[in-house]
Amino acid sequence: MSNNTLIKAEIEEVIKVIATIGSGLTQNDPIKEVTQYWSKDGQLLFTIKNS
Repeated sequence: MSNNTLIKAEIEEVIKVIATIGSGLTQNDPIKEVTQYWSKDGQLLFTIKNS
């Protein structure tokens, strides 16, 4: 059993961007679609690779 206790949770506004990454010129750098989440002040929070 875990002793973790939630201290605080908040809803924050973020910017969701769906984009492509990679050049597609080689097999090592294929074009992939990703979803990125950015803060309102322009900081990349995280990226999720789409299937």
